[in-house]
Amino acid sequence: MRPPFVLEEPMPEKAPESEINGSLVPMQKVQAVLMLEAGHLWMDMGKFDVAREVLLGCSTLMPKSEVPQLALGTLEFVQGKHDKALQSYRQAQRLAPKSGLPHAHVGEALLFMGKIGEAMKELKLAQKVEPEGDGARLAAGLGELVGGLLVNLEKGEPVSGELNKLNNALKKLHAAGKKPLDMLIEDVNVLTGRGES
Repeated sequence: MRPPFVLEEPMPEKAPESEINGSLVPMQKVQAVLMLEAGHLWMDMGKFDVAREVLLGCSTLMPKSEVPQLALGTLEFVQGKHDKALQSYRQAQRLAPKSGLPHAHVGEALLFMGKIGEAMKELKLAQKVEPEGDGARLAAGLGELVGGLLVNLEKGEPVSGELNKLNNALKKLHAAGKKPLDMLIEDVNVLTGRGES
């Protein structure tokens, strides 16, 4: 009988490479994607506590990646906890200052908190730092929404009604199983008259 500490295979000369920059353990991209998708699936099923645990695990394993922080922010955002979402989005900004998506999500959270001026600065920055990225597309849609809100404000119509309408539509789209970016883009299209309600 062999002692349990004897290796049958020789130890590799060097540790396996990680495809995820700064991960605590060697991790392939497909593993990271699966973990993040699992968190989103739990979120889509309304199991927010389980989703939080999975996404916190992702952020622990990938402490230098903004993606888990964006996912954690989205988790808070879909629950209407915009201040907590903002904290996660700000952390994502610190991790990836040249990425447009964290700036767009910060703008989104600020918009829902009623801080339109600050939101517009972030949305413009998202388009500036990464003009062809997802963040720029999200920022452009949100910018159009803000423009519509400001027109309503100039007309003397209440802005909060539009935000409530957007928030309710987001919840309805979320319940239909759509991902947050898709939900927001579709809702902006509905509110701006470019899509069906």
